[in-house]
Amino acid sequence: ELQKLHDEVMAIHDEVMPKMIDINQAKKNLRNIDDPSMDSLITNAIQRLDDADEAMMAWMAQFSKPDPGDLEAARQYYAGQKESITKVKDQMLQSLELARKLSIDEE
Repeated sequence: ELQKLHDEVMAIHDEVMPKMIDINQAKKNLRNIDDPSMDSLITNAIQRLDDADEAMMAWMAQFSKPDPGDLEAARQYYAGQKESITKVKDQMLQSLELARKLSIDEE
């Protein structure tokens, strides 16, 4: 049971971890936009991408397998971790979508 819960959490992580490359590329693309009227929007979008990147790094740094000896505590830990990594996923996808919209608007 605990392995299944662990796998569910890691599946969410594994789904969005490759998007770290997309975040870096999106920041690069935004920095190349030369439109002074969009400066504050671009700055905000880059900050959101940075925040999403940091959220993933912070989540990974604190994640560990719980003690299987306390089944209920382990279940609660995985439930909390699933909620946390889902928030990170949402943050990453939303920041990438904003960057994409700004890049399209610039063209």
